[in-house]
Amino acid sequence: MSVLLREADVRELLPIAMAIEAVEDAFSLLGRGEAVNCPRHRGSVQGAVLNVMWTLAPTLGAMGIKSYPIVRTDVTQGSSFTFLLYGLPNGQLDAIIEADALGQRRTGAASAVATKYLARTDSEVLAVFGAGWQAESQVEAVVRVLPYLRRVLVVGRSPGRRDRFIAEMRRRTGLSFEAAEPKAAVRNADVLITATGSSEPVFDGAHLASGTHINAVGSNVAQMRELGAETLHRANRVVVDSAEVARLESGDLLINGFDWDRLEELGPIVAGQALGREDDEITVFESHRLALEDLACAVLVLRRARELGIGAELPV
Repeated sequence: MSVLLREADVRELLPIAMAIEAVEDAFSLLGRGEAVNCPRHRGSVQGAVLNVMWTLAPTLGAMGIKSYPIVRTDVTQGSSFTFLLYGLPNGQLDAIIEADALGQRRTGAASAVATKYLARTDSEVLAVFGAGWQAESQVEAVVRVLPYLRRVLVVGRSPGRRDRFIAEMRRRTGLSFEAAEPKAAVRNADVLITATGSSEPVFDGAHLASGTHINAVGSNVAQMRELGAETLHRANRVVVDSAEVARLESGDLLINGFDWDRLEELGPIVAGQALGREDDEITVFESHRLALEDLACAVLVLRRARELGIGAELPV
């Protein structure tokens, strides 16, 4: 029997800490060549866009397909995310999972994993550009891998939304949050997150301090970017979740004319096949939200659902 897991089920079954562990394992599999991740494909007609991405991971005993339509202009939060989880080796449909929260939490978890390997362990100040739905999981995840973090600076276009975000994240994390202007946020940040819908750079890379780590999350369309050429020029290392995906949809790299020979992937670093942070480097992680990350989290969610008897059985 297959099981249907709704959004409320996923939120209960996938706490951020577990998502981070699952996504770290996924990157390790990718680095060892034990999983296949296929880039997102998009089709559009009359203003509607259908996104489809898939992955196979024999080590996890699973493969899966994620699909979601975009039928409106505000895509800060997508609509109708669905993940189909199939078992290996027999290919049975194990679960149909509503994947809005799944996607949000795995995206935050990916930034946390990158931060763990690429940021300074003594980082004290986090700066966040964006105060929306994705920014929430970014902060919740990244703070878990920064043991010395004491301050979070928030930059947002809407003062009201920014202030509500600050109040909510202060409540969730117990950390000190405050509003900041872009220049001050960048200059003071040890770790910096961009989680916006911007098509233009959100800060001046000239203001980056030595040793800063950046998680660039918002741009996964070739025509959009959050980072400018100066940021990439000053970065000692630019790391992506998938080079194949980055060449298709990383606006930050495509628009800025990036030297692709410099590109590194996170998987080999997590798998111990490449070095993590060294000295006072400026490091950049370009997150494009891989289906393999979804799969690792979906496998965990299904296992916990079976243990706890959660979900509606489907006669498939």
